[in-house]
Amino acid sequence: MKRTTAIMLAVILVAAIAIGALISQKNTLVSEKDTLAQQVETLTGEVDSLNAKLKADEEEAKKLGDIEAEKEKIAEEKKALEEKITELEEAAKANEEALKKLTAEAKVKGESLIALQKGHEAVKLEKEALLAEKQALEEKTSELEAAKTDEEALKKLTAEAKVKGESLIALQNALEAVKLEKEELSAKTSALEENAATLETELEHAKQSIEFLQAEKEELEKAKTALEDELEAAENNLAAMMTELEIVDAELLEAQEKSEDEEVTKAESITIIHTNDIHARVEGNDKDQIGYPLLAAIANEHRKDGEVLLLDAGDTLHGTSFANLTQGESIVEIMNLAGYGAMTPGNHDFNYGYERLLELEKSMAFKLVNANIYKGEEAAFAPFVILEKGGRKIGVVGAANPDMKTAIHPDKIKDLDFKNYDVLNSIVDALKDETDAVIVLAHWGADDAYVPNSSVLATIPGVDLVVDGHSHTAFADIKQVEGAALIVSAGGHMSEIGRVEMSFTDDGVVCKANPISFEEAQNYTPDEDIAKLIADLKAKQEELLNTVIGKTEVLLDGERETNRTGETNLGNLATNALLWYSEADFAFTNGGGIRTSIDKGDITQGNIIEVFPFGNSVVVIEATGDAILKAMEHGLSKYPETNGGFPQIGGGKLVFDPAKEAG
Repeated sequence: MKRTTAIMLAVILVAAIAIGALISQKNTLVSEKDTLAQQVETLTGEVDSLNAKLKADEEEAKKLGDIEAEKEKIAEEKKALEEKITELEEAAKANEEALKKLTAEAKVKGESLIALQKGHEAVKLEKEALLAEKQALEEKTSELEAAKTDEEALKKLTAEAKVKGESLIALQNALEAVKLEKEELSAKTSALEENAATLETELEHAKQSIEFLQAEKEELEKAKTALEDELEAAENNLAAMMTELEIVDAELLEAQEKSEDEEVTKAESITIIHTNDIHARVEGNDKDQIGYPLLAAIANEHRKDGEVLLLDAGDTLHGTSFANLTQGESIVEIMNLAGYGAMTPGNHDFNYGYERLLELEKSMAFKLVNANIYKGEEAAFAPFVILEKGGRKIGVVGAANPDMKTAIHPDKIKDLDFKNYDVLNSIVDALKDETDAVIVLAHWGADDAYVPNSSVLATIPGVDLVVDGHSHTAFADIKQVEGAALIVSAGGHMSEIGRVEMSFTDDGVVCKANPISFEEAQNYTPDEDIAKLIADLKAKQEELLNTVIGKTEVLLDGERETNRTGETNLGNLATNALLWYSEADFAFTNGGGIRTSIDKGDITQGNIIEVFPFGNSVVVIEATGDAILKAMEHGLSKYPETNGGFPQIGGGKLVFDPAKEAG
């Protein structure tokens, strides 16, 4: 009996565990069903969540397979429980029969009956418990049947989910296409953003350039206003001078009328003081530049002793920031005050352009002359001027080396024709009968680098003196032509001052040169008026010119003699800067474009303007090696003579044999 009871208890325990598991699994199924319902409802959501939903459906589909397996397991457990219940019912029936038998026997054995009765009660209680458990199990089974119904609904939902899943796959494919388009658009957008960034950078650079140009414009406007004021003052002064001139002319006319029958005493000699290739070095130094204050003092001292004619052979109006910032006007003011009589233009005097040179001519108190530069059929300048000194008429004819044209930017001399020197013949021939002497004031070149050099001018019949420039040749270095006119030149940068004693004898005009050296010039006291004028003009330019933009630990060599005959550190710096700026493979510039040195220490904007005063542009071109070689050959063709075309290079090494012919 005890054994049977134990078995029944074990069966009940197993049934309880199984029922608990079923309840838990049912709850899981209900929860999973709810989850599936929610997921099905969200299938109609936004396209961006389709991938996540599809993955969730796949996971739920996997769970459905697990539910089927659980269902089969529950069915097997239910069948096992039913079998256990049947066994319990049969056992209960057997117990009842045994009880009946025992009851009959109990009559004999009361104690046994009582015991059996208690056992029967216990079995009865166990039976009732089992029946209750059975009823509960049947209820659970009903619930499982309901769950089965729910399962069929779930299957229906799953089928619908499958259909929607297929739609989802189609949508996913569409989404993939959209993603591809999105990636393409993203790539295009990135490219556009990069282009926009580049354009933004370029725009920023352009804005900075505009700001810089605007600042320059404002400075130029200020300078223009100042110049206009100065021009107005100059015009007023000119008007006053014209009035005075009219008075003087009237007095002169009156004096001429009174002395009409009297013989005029003519000077036996006049002093010609001449300069050339100053390149706007207006102030002197303690080394090799005399400067305008001393020049004026020297001229004034000579005027005390006799008649003086002050001449300039060109390359005067350009070359330093002092001149360039006013486009030559500052130099003209100094020359006017110094008392120049005539000037001929050099190649660098055209750096501001022919039209600007004509504008400057209007403010010149001296004559600008040239006889072989033409514009169309007419001379571009006055071919000559007759200046009277000490009763002597001196004809001054201007001339320019035709090759000078190649040293000027074409835009600056449009429509100008540089004719040969033979056009001077007829002019000189006419002047020699009207004057006491004829001077050719030339920017031609006296050394052997110029073919022909200025000796051809000295051989023109009727010429008494050639005052030359262009080659920066000192008088001592000029090869004179026997039987021809004297040729003079005063070096460059006013390293010396030319002086010629022109005497008038019965045998004709005799010229004797006696240049004033740098050392001799120091014996004079600088002219205060010229010094003050220079100081006043410089004060207006001070702030811009003194702006420090760099520093050098060594002297940067920009001397004419070195840059036109060999490699220099300033030439290397300039061409390396061209390489850096242009990103070219090879760069070169002509040594003649480097105009002065930069001392050790700070580098100012004024230094840069003086070294590179021409405003040239950087040009990048494609060229063959053969073309570059020919350019180098051309630049070296006059070596060892100083040559403005001598190449300063960057990005290579130049080796040549001067013993061989060019080319």
